Amino acid sequence: MAWRNGYIPEGDLIIFKRGWNSTDGDWFWGLTPATYVRHLALIERARRRTGRTLEPSDGWGTYRPYAAQVIARRIYGNGAAVPGTSSHGGFWEGRETLAIDYSNWSWVYGGSRAAFYEDCRAVGLTPGMIAPGRGYPDEPWHVIDLNPRSGPGPASNGAQPFPQTVETVAPIPPEEDDMPTHIRSTIGESLAIGGVVVRFPTPEDVAATKIAAGAAMQVMDTSAAVHTSIIAADERRDAKAAALPIVVYADGGDGTVYVWENGRLTALADPGTLHDLLDRGATVVHWSVGEVNSLIAQQKS
Repeated sequence: MAWRNGYIPEGDLIIFKRGWNSTDGDWFWGLTPATYVRHLALIERARRRTGRTLEPSDGWGTYRPYAAQVIARRIYGNGAAVPGTSSHGGFWEGRETLAIDYSNWSWVYGGSRAAFYEDCRAVGLTPGMIAPGRGYPDEPWHVIDLNPRSGPGPASNGAQPFPQTVETVAPIPPEEDDMPTHIRSTIGESLAIGGVVVRFPTPEDVAATKIAAGAAMQVMDTSAAVHTSIIAADERRDAKAAALPIVVYADGGDGTVYVWENGRLTALADPGTLHDLLDRGATVVHWSVGEVNSLIAQQKS
Protein backbone atom coordinates (compact mmCIF):
# COMPACT_ATOMS: atom_id res chain seq x y z
CA MET A 1 0.00 0.00 0.00
CA ALA A 2 1.30 3.45 -0.90
CA TRP A 3 2.18 5.85 1.89
CA ARG A 4 -0.11 8.74 2.73
CA ASN A 5 1.76 11.99 2.28
CA GLY A 6 3.30 12.97 5.60
CA TYR A 7 2.44 9.70 7.34
CA ILE A 8 5.37 7.36 6.69
CA PRO A 9 5.88 5.19 9.80
CA GLU A 10 9.20 5.94 11.46
CA GLY A 11 9.87 2.20 11.39
CA ASP A 12 10.14 2.45 7.59
CA LEU A 13 12.90 5.06 7.87
CA ILE A 14 16.53 5.24 8.90
CA ILE A 15 16.71 8.17 11.33
CA PHE A 16 20.26 9.48 11.08
CA LYS A 17 20.09 12.82 12.91
CA ARG A 18 17.79 14.56 15.38
CA GLY A 19 17.77 18.17 16.52
CA TRP A 20 15.78 21.18 17.64
CA ASN A 21 15.42 24.74 16.37
CA SER A 22 13.04 27.61 17.07
CA THR A 23 11.28 27.25 13.71
CA ASP A 24 10.71 23.49 13.47
CA GLY A 25 10.90 22.45 17.11
CA ASP A 26 12.06 18.83 17.39
CA TRP A 27 13.04 17.47 14.00
CA PHE A 28 14.90 14.53 12.48
CA TRP A 29 16.53 13.51 9.24
CA GLY A 30 14.91 10.31 8.03
CA LEU A 31 15.07 8.39 4.74
CA THR A 32 14.09 4.95 3.56
CA PRO A 33 17.02 2.49 3.44
CA ALA A 34 17.18 2.70 -0.37
CA THR A 35 17.18 6.52 -0.40
CA TYR A 36 19.66 6.64 2.49
CA VAL A 37 22.15 4.55 0.50
CA ARG A 38 21.86 6.96 -2.44
CA HIS A 39 22.30 9.89 -0.05
CA LEU A 40 25.52 8.35 1.34
CA ALA A 41 26.81 7.72 -2.17
CA LEU A 42 26.13 11.33 -3.18
CA ILE A 43 27.97 12.64 -0.12
CA GLU A 44 30.94 10.47 -1.04
CA ARG A 45 30.96 11.60 -4.68
CA ALA A 46 30.81 15.24 -3.57
CA ARG A 47 33.70 14.73 -1.17
CA ARG A 48 35.82 13.10 -3.88
CA ARG A 49 35.05 15.86 -6.35
CA THR A 50 35.39 18.94 -4.09
CA GLY A 51 36.74 17.87 -0.71
CA ARG A 52 33.64 19.32 0.97
CA THR A 53 30.77 17.63 2.77
CA LEU A 54 27.26 17.86 1.39
CA GLU A 55 24.43 17.65 3.92
CA PRO A 56 20.67 18.16 4.17
CA SER A 57 19.18 21.43 5.33
CA ASP A 58 18.83 21.97 9.05
CA GLY A 59 15.39 20.97 10.24
CA TRP A 60 13.03 18.88 8.13
CA GLY A 61 15.40 18.71 5.15
CA THR A 62 14.57 15.08 4.33
CA TYR A 63 11.26 13.31 5.07
CA ARG A 64 8.71 15.87 6.25
CA PRO A 65 5.70 14.66 8.27
CA TYR A 66 2.30 16.27 7.86
CA ALA A 67 2.58 18.37 11.03
CA ALA A 68 5.88 19.83 9.82
CA GLN A 69 4.29 20.65 6.46
CA VAL A 70 1.58 22.60 8.29
CA ILE A 71 4.24 24.62 10.13
CA ALA A 72 6.15 25.30 6.89
CA ARG A 73 3.01 26.51 5.13
CA ARG A 74 2.15 28.79 8.03
CA ILE A 75 5.62 30.36 7.99
CA TYR A 76 6.40 30.50 4.24
CA GLY A 77 2.93 30.78 2.75
CA ASN A 78 2.91 29.98 -0.96
CA GLY A 79 6.65 29.30 -0.75
CA ALA A 80 5.82 25.96 0.85
CA ALA A 81 3.65 23.12 -0.40
CA VAL A 82 0.04 22.75 0.69
CA PRO A 83 0.13 20.28 3.60
CA GLY A 84 -0.29 16.76 2.33
CA THR A 85 1.23 17.53 -1.09
CA SER A 86 4.94 18.02 -0.32
CA SER A 87 7.50 16.00 -2.28
CA HIS A 88 9.15 15.44 1.11
CA GLY A 89 6.05 13.65 2.40
CA GLY A 90 6.43 10.29 0.65
CA PHE A 91 3.74 10.60 -2.04
CA TRP A 92 3.85 13.32 -4.69
CA GLU A 93 2.52 13.82 -8.22
CA GLY A 94 0.78 10.45 -8.14
CA ARG A 95 3.63 8.24 -6.94
CA GLU A 96 5.86 7.51 -3.98
CA THR A 97 8.85 9.81 -3.69
CA LEU A 98 11.20 11.22 -1.09
CA ALA A 99 13.02 14.54 -1.31
CA ILE A 100 16.20 15.93 0.22
CA ASP A 101 17.10 19.62 0.42
CA TYR A 102 20.88 20.07 0.21
CA SER A 103 21.10 23.70 1.30
CA ASN A 104 24.91 23.83 1.09
CA TRP A 105 25.13 22.43 -2.45
CA SER A 106 26.41 25.72 -3.93
CA TRP A 107 29.23 25.97 -1.37
CA VAL A 108 30.18 22.34 -1.90
CA TYR A 109 30.19 22.55 -5.72
CA GLY A 110 31.39 26.13 -6.09
CA GLY A 111 28.06 27.12 -7.61
CA SER A 112 28.29 24.51 -10.39
CA ARG A 113 24.76 23.25 -10.83
CA ALA A 114 25.93 20.98 -13.65
CA ALA A 115 28.43 19.17 -11.42
CA PHE A 116 25.90 18.79 -8.60
CA TYR A 117 23.23 17.46 -10.95
CA GLU A 118 25.72 15.06 -12.55
CA ASP A 119 26.58 13.51 -9.18
CA CYS A 120 22.91 13.30 -8.16
CA ARG A 121 22.02 11.41 -11.32
CA ALA A 122 25.02 9.13 -10.99
CA VAL A 123 23.67 7.72 -7.71
CA GLY A 124 20.05 7.45 -8.86
CA LEU A 125 18.64 10.71 -7.48
CA THR A 126 16.78 13.20 -9.66
CA PRO A 127 17.57 16.93 -9.48
CA GLY A 128 15.90 19.76 -11.35
CA MET A 129 12.27 18.71 -10.82
CA ILE A 130 11.37 21.75 -8.74
CA ALA A 131 11.90 24.26 -11.53
CA PRO A 132 9.96 26.90 -13.48
CA GLY A 133 9.68 24.60 -16.47
CA ARG A 134 7.51 22.31 -14.36
CA GLY A 135 5.50 25.07 -12.74
CA TYR A 136 7.54 25.39 -9.56
CA PRO A 137 10.08 27.91 -8.23
CA ASP A 138 13.72 27.31 -9.11
CA GLU A 139 15.10 25.14 -6.28
CA PRO A 140 18.38 23.52 -7.38
CA TRP A 141 18.98 22.21 -3.85
CA HIS A 142 15.77 20.15 -3.98
CA VAL A 143 16.61 16.58 -5.03
CA ILE A 144 14.06 13.77 -5.40
CA ASP A 145 14.24 9.99 -5.19
CA LEU A 146 11.69 8.47 -7.55
CA ASN A 147 12.29 4.96 -6.20
CA PRO A 148 12.38 5.30 -2.41
CA ARG A 149 11.45 1.68 -1.75
CA SER A 150 13.70 0.08 -4.33
CA GLY A 151 17.25 -0.26 -5.55
CA PRO A 152 18.73 2.26 -7.98
CA GLY A 153 16.96 2.71 -11.27
CA PRO A 154 17.68 4.99 -14.22
CA ALA A 155 17.71 8.62 -13.16
CA SER A 156 15.45 11.10 -14.89
CA ASN A 157 16.76 13.90 -17.06
CA GLY A 158 14.69 16.27 -14.93
CA ALA A 159 12.25 17.23 -17.68
CA GLN A 160 8.98 15.27 -17.33
CA PRO A 161 9.84 11.91 -15.78
CA PHE A 162 6.32 10.72 -15.10
CA PRO A 163 2.76 11.74 -15.87
CA GLN A 164 0.99 14.20 -13.62
CA THR A 165 -1.73 11.72 -12.65
CA VAL A 166 -1.24 7.97 -12.34
CA GLU A 167 -2.93 5.36 -10.18
CA THR A 168 0.03 3.10 -9.49
CA VAL A 169 3.63 3.20 -10.57
CA ALA A 170 5.83 0.16 -10.12
CA PRO A 171 9.43 0.78 -9.04
CA ILE A 172 11.85 0.70 -11.95
CA PRO A 173 13.91 -2.51 -11.63
CA PRO A 174 17.64 -1.94 -11.90
CA GLU A 175 19.60 -3.45 -14.74
CA GLU A 176 22.11 -6.04 -13.52
CA ASP A 177 25.06 -3.78 -14.29
CA ASP A 178 23.39 -0.93 -12.35
CA MET A 179 22.72 -2.98 -9.22
CA PRO A 180 24.64 -1.99 -6.13
CA THR A 181 27.13 -4.62 -4.95
CA HIS A 182 27.20 -5.55 -1.26
CA ILE A 183 30.85 -6.33 -0.41
CA ARG A 184 31.52 -8.49 2.65
CA SER A 185 34.74 -9.53 4.37
CA THR A 186 36.18 -9.86 7.85
CA ILE A 187 36.89 -6.10 7.95
CA GLY A 188 33.21 -5.20 7.54
CA GLU A 189 30.68 -4.48 4.83
CA SER A 190 30.53 -1.89 2.05
CA LEU A 191 28.32 -0.97 -0.87
CA ALA A 192 29.55 -0.19 -4.40
CA ILE A 193 26.97 2.17 -5.89
CA GLY A 194 27.01 5.04 -8.36
CA GLY A 195 30.76 4.70 -9.03
CA VAL A 196 31.83 4.95 -5.37
CA VAL A 197 32.28 2.56 -2.43
CA VAL A 198 30.33 3.45 0.71
CA ARG A 199 31.15 1.85 4.06
CA PHE A 200 28.07 0.75 5.97
CA PRO A 201 28.17 2.85 9.14
CA THR A 202 26.52 0.26 11.40
CA PRO A 203 25.20 -3.32 11.27
CA GLU A 204 21.72 -1.83 11.55
CA ASP A 205 22.22 0.02 8.25
CA VAL A 206 23.24 -3.25 6.60
CA ALA A 207 20.08 -4.98 7.82
CA ALA A 208 17.83 -2.05 6.92
CA THR A 209 19.19 -1.87 3.39
CA LYS A 210 18.80 -5.62 2.88
CA ILE A 211 15.13 -5.56 3.82
CA ALA A 212 14.25 -2.49 1.74
CA ALA A 213 11.45 -3.64 -0.51
CA GLY A 214 12.76 -4.41 -3.97
CA ALA A 215 16.25 -3.19 -3.17
CA ALA A 216 18.00 -5.82 -5.29
CA MET A 217 21.74 -6.03 -4.93
CA GLN A 218 24.57 -8.36 -5.74
CA VAL A 219 26.50 -9.87 -2.85
CA MET A 220 30.25 -10.35 -3.08
CA ASP A 221 32.23 -12.19 -0.40
CA THR A 222 35.94 -11.48 -0.55
CA SER A 223 39.10 -11.49 1.50
CA ALA A 224 40.06 -8.68 3.85
CA ALA A 225 42.99 -7.87 1.56
CA VAL A 226 40.85 -7.39 -1.55
CA HIS A 227 38.17 -5.49 0.40
CA THR A 228 40.83 -3.17 1.79
CA SER A 229 42.28 -2.77 -1.70
CA ILE A 230 38.88 -1.80 -3.12
CA ILE A 231 38.31 0.82 -0.42
CA ALA A 232 41.86 2.20 -0.67
CA ALA A 233 41.76 2.40 -4.46
CA ASP A 234 38.39 4.15 -4.35
CA GLU A 235 39.58 6.65 -1.74
CA ARG A 236 42.72 7.65 -3.61
CA ARG A 237 40.95 8.34 -6.91
CA ASP A 238 40.75 12.01 -7.76
CA ALA A 239 37.79 13.53 -9.58
CA LYS A 240 39.27 12.64 -12.98
CA ALA A 241 40.05 9.03 -12.09
CA ALA A 242 36.69 8.61 -10.36
CA ALA A 243 35.01 8.76 -13.76
CA LEU A 244 37.04 5.71 -14.87
CA PRO A 245 36.91 2.05 -13.83
CA ILE A 246 39.72 0.62 -11.68
CA VAL A 247 42.23 -1.50 -13.61
CA VAL A 248 42.84 -4.91 -12.00
CA TYR A 249 45.90 -7.06 -12.72
CA ALA A 250 45.45 -10.75 -11.81
CA ASP A 251 48.77 -11.76 -10.30
CA GLY A 252 49.66 -15.35 -11.18
CA GLY A 253 47.13 -15.49 -13.99
CA ASP A 254 47.37 -15.83 -17.75
CA GLY A 255 47.92 -12.13 -18.38
CA THR A 256 44.25 -11.16 -18.63
CA VAL A 257 43.60 -7.67 -17.28
CA TYR A 258 40.24 -6.71 -15.78
CA VAL A 259 38.33 -3.57 -14.86
CA TRP A 260 36.35 -3.09 -11.67
CA GLU A 261 33.33 -0.85 -12.19
CA ASN A 262 30.11 -0.52 -10.19
CA GLY A 263 30.98 -3.61 -8.16
CA ARG A 264 31.68 -5.91 -11.12
CA LEU A 265 34.81 -7.37 -12.70
CA THR A 266 35.01 -7.51 -16.48
CA ALA A 267 37.88 -8.85 -18.61
CA LEU A 268 39.44 -6.38 -21.03
CA ALA A 269 39.50 -7.88 -24.51
CA ASP A 270 41.05 -4.91 -26.32
CA PRO A 271 44.61 -3.88 -25.35
CA GLY A 272 43.86 -0.43 -26.71
CA THR A 273 41.23 0.07 -24.03
CA LEU A 274 43.78 -0.73 -21.32
CA HIS A 275 46.30 1.70 -22.76
CA ASP A 276 43.64 4.40 -22.98
CA LEU A 277 42.59 3.89 -19.35
CA LEU A 278 46.20 4.04 -18.15
CA ASP A 279 46.90 7.14 -20.23
CA ARG A 280 43.86 8.83 -18.69
CA GLY A 281 45.03 8.12 -15.15
CA ALA A 282 42.89 5.14 -14.11
CA THR A 283 43.69 3.68 -10.68
CA VAL A 284 45.53 0.32 -10.76
CA VAL A 285 45.36 -2.56 -8.24
CA HIS A 286 46.84 -6.08 -8.10
CA TRP A 287 44.76 -9.03 -6.86
CA SER A 288 45.65 -12.72 -6.89
CA VAL A 289 44.22 -14.78 -9.72
CA GLY A 290 42.41 -16.88 -7.10
CA GLU A 291 40.57 -13.82 -5.80
CA VAL A 292 39.73 -12.67 -9.31
CA ASN A 293 38.35 -16.09 -10.26
CA SER A 294 36.31 -16.21 -7.05
CA LEU A 295 34.72 -12.82 -7.69
CA ILE A 296 33.88 -13.68 -11.30
CA ALA A 297 32.31 -16.96 -10.17
CA GLN A 298 30.11 -15.07 -7.68
CA GLN A 299 28.96 -12.71 -10.44
CA LYS A 300 27.80 -15.70 -12.49
CA SER A 301 25.98 -17.42 -9.63
